[in-house]
Amino acid sequence: MERIDKVVEAFNRHGFLAEKFADMNQAKTALLKLIRPEETVGLGASMNVKEGGVLDALVGRGQTLFTNMTGPDRTPQETDAMRRDAMVADWYLASSNAVTEQGELINIDGVGNRVAGLIFGPKKVVVMVGQNKITKNFADGMKRIKSEACGKNARRLSRATPCALDDRCHDCDSPHRMCNTVTWVQRPNSWHTEFHVYIIEEDWGY
Repeated sequence: MERIDKVVEAFNRHGFLAEKFADMNQAKTALLKLIRPEETVGLGASMNVKEGGVLDALVGRGQTLFTNMTGPDRTPQETDAMRRDAMVADWYLASSNAVTEQGELINIDGVGNRVAGLIFGPKKVVVMVGQNKITKNFADGMKRIKSEACGKNARRLSRATPCALDDRCHDCDSPHRMCNTVTWVQRPNSWHTEFHVYIIEEDWGY
């Protein structure tokens, strides 16, 4: 059995609704069938969703979205309100910083809205993740996030953190620090009615 098949099996054994897809287009097609056009969707910032064309597809069919990735620039107050609206949407859509071979999700957040959306936001969740996010275990997942994702995200968001300069974690106390909250989701919570994990046999995101 291939590694991805084993990861999908592990997620399903843990109560997630996990599937693998050969490419992002297949995953996007499945997502658009799963989420009805009239349902609302909260989004955590995700390069997978944006670069994979998922965001454009949702916008194109008139989906009501709560996200910073679309629309005009918002004031801090408008951004806060949008993040709160995302917590009570019909669905929450995000990626994951890492997934483990044991069928677990690992995420690091600076504001907290994305991890909140995954653990106690909408009752229905979809996580879309590329094969490059698969790690052996929790420790390897954290190592991957610190060395592969944090610096890239800091540069993307113009954060003045040490990792933005050298892609190394300095366990900093910068006011721009994004590593404030870590979640290790081992099972869907009893709160959830559906928790889908789409694993794509391509490299996507940080």
